[in-house]
Amino acid sequence: MKSLIAPGVQLMRRLSLIKKFLLVSFFMLLPLAYTVSLYFTETRKQVDFMEHEREGLRYVKPLLTLEQLAQDHRSVTYVIGKGNDSLKQHRSQTQEKIHAAIKEIDRVESELGSKYGSAGQWYKVKEKLKTLIQPDVSTDVEGVFAEHIALIKAIHSLIDVVTLKSNLLLDSDATSYQLMDIITNKVPELSERVALAYGIGTAIIMRAELMTDDRIRMSVLEAVAKERYEGLRSNIDEVMTSSPLAKTKLVDSQKNLSEVSTFISDIGLILSPGGLSVLGGDVFFQSGMQALDKVYGFSNRAIPVLDTLLQQRIAEYRSQDRLIQSLALVCLLLALYLFFAFYYAVKSGIAFLTKSLKRVA
Repeated sequence: MKSLIAPGVQLMRRLSLIKKFLLVSFFMLLPLAYTVSLYFTETRKQVDFMEHEREGLRYVKPLLTLEQLAQDHRSVTYVIGKGNDSLKQHRSQTQEKIHAAIKEIDRVESELGSKYGSAGQWYKVKEKLKTLIQPDVSTDVEGVFAEHIALIKAIHSLIDVVTLKSNLLLDSDATSYQLMDIITNKVPELSERVALAYGIGTAIIMRAELMTDDRIRMSVLEAVAKERYEGLRSNIDEVMTSSPLAKTKLVDSQKNLSEVSTFISDIGLILSPGGLSVLGGDVFFQSGMQALDKVYGFSNRAIPVLDTLLQQRIAEYRSQDRLIQSLALVCLLLALYLFFAFYYAVKSGIAFLTKSLKRVA
């Protein structure tokens, strides 16, 4: 035991008193400094994580706008192809909006695309759009309809990539995750069923004949839309229960979703006996468009709410950082004060003892 302690004793004998105090203080403060540095590293990671989420929202928002416009363009093109030329102006206006959305996504892609590796996918989406946005409506109505479906899937696949690589899919906070899931998953799933239904349903009403394939198709759309609608409402209720901010900001948009329920009822009316004679094609089309607007209207309101929640959490982390930094500084200053006070107390004690021994001698 003595052999183990001897080197340390010899080291301490060779050091001056101040160096002994500094050495002991260093090894006492080292674990504390390491723990504090770990805390700051972790908080910085969390802040960076949420900043990446906010960047992802900036990209997701115009992609959702483009997805809605593509769904609208598909329905309008399909109805025009089935013989209703009154929607040609609406189609032209939709195409202008698509061009504007493309420019906005190009701008965001140039800024953030390198982080997500999304350039290739976005290029393919634009190429599909160029093919489908033509002045004249193709005579291959069903083929163009299927190409629109592939386009919308490609847009949503790009949304999934951005959602994953911007950390939105990995958020550990329950409220933020649910809002993200509503925006990037629940809304697109419901909107796609609504958009398909009002395009196909309008063409059926115009033809004034419900064929067997049409009945199966519309029945499936009605059932899935109803399921997606109930799931969306359930998720919204959970978010609004857990977040006072969401409850305040989203209550009006939640109420507006009742128009989706109305439209689903209209789908059921098409399938009922004599329903085709009750519903007008224009009325059904407008009902579907309004339902689609309300679905995306909710996501448009939910995106800034999610962004605000992320900002609040970032602010909380930074506030905690400042608090810990202040406490660490106070503790360091106090430790330095006590160190010097103890050092001078020991030094003066030794000086007094030395003086007393000299007197005794």
